[in-house]
Amino acid sequence: MAVGRARARGFTLIELMLVVVLAGVMLAMVSIGAFPDDRARLREEADRLAQLWTIAQDEAVVRGAPVLWEASTEGYGFSVRDGRRWRPLDRDNALRPRQWQLQPMRVSIAGPAFNGPRNSAVRIEFSRSSLSEPLVVALQYGAASATVRGDGLGGFAVDEAPR
Repeated sequence: MAVGRARARGFTLIELMLVVVLAGVMLAMVSIGAFPDDRARLREEADRLAQLWTIAQDEAVVRGAPVLWEASTEGYGFSVRDGRRWRPLDRDNALRPRQWQLQPMRVSIAGPAFNGPRNSAVRIEFSRSSLSEPLVVALQYGAASATVRGDGLGGFAVDEAPR
């Protein structure tokens, strides 16, 4: 009678190492997607701002009244001209006041804008017609920066600073 060996069951060391390496790679991919770096978050913020400016320009045309964007290091909001004063659009779902996702945000501007009297705010006024000239708003958080450009014709685009 021949005595046969029972085959050992289990994983080899190579199979276990392969599983650990694959798990590490997948964990790294998930953490990069779940926790974006400052550049990615700033780009997202700049994209949102460009979209909101398009809405503000359209809102100024529809209302027949200027819409004001005002930003500080903490956040930004939109207001509409109501007679002689600016009334915040705090009940408007799209143009409601917002906090920057990254704080403190440095905001600088070139073009048809002026510095506000309070908290060194930056302001842009959208009217029934498009902006009269191109503008550039630079957003900076730490070492990350992005710019939102208005072409003067109602179009807005985002540029990232090179690495």
